[in-house]
Amino acid sequence: MVISMRLPAESGKRLKRMANRHGWTPSDASARLVEEGLRRAEFGFIDFRDSPAGRQAYLQGSTLAVWEVMLLVHSYKEDHCCPEKLPQRACKPCRSSVMRAVWR
Repeated sequence: MVISMRLPAESGKRLKRMANRHGWTPSDASARLVEEGLRRAEFGFIDFRDSPAGRQAYLQGSTLAVWEVMLLVHSYKEDHCCPEKLPQRACKPCRSSVMRAVWR
């Protein structure tokens, strides 16, 4: 779907800088940012950050990427371990989300 939007001049410059930094077109950068914003609205407690592996979803207040948490959740389901064993660096929302996912 093609959607056009108007941005303030400074926002447009920042968008172009971000696109150049990642090797994207400004259109690709804006589409990615919109998708990230929609995912943030749908799924609480996630942020998107640049990492050595590219842009990834992370849990807010944590250094854990979403894929890392999912590995933990799957291992807890298989081993019937308690999610309270999550690393201390995991934030409170992460711990409660994992608890809900495991004990469903």
